[in-house]
Amino acid sequence: MNFDDEFMQEAIKRINQLQKEVKDKAYKIEGAKEYIQEQIKIYEKSEILKKKIKLLQKKEQKLTNEFFAKDKVTKTLNPMKYSK
Repeated sequence: MNFDDEFMQEAIKRINQLQKEVKDKAYKIEGAKEYIQEQIKIYEKSEILKKKIKLLQKKEQKLTNEFFAKDKVTKTLNPMKYSK
């Protein structure tokens, strides 16, 4: 299914317009603006934590791979076999 650029731009404009209408309508409800702002803060903090978790998982994987590297472990476990 191919869409031309003009069609896509119009679709994006319409989506943005609908989002603005929903947001404007929601902000008329008492406490809605504060609720949305709090949810945005929580989402941003969550995304930061997810990135930190991914970095820690990568570090853990790297450390695990280095710790269990075959020649390092073999030489450590049986150093006499590999000494000359």
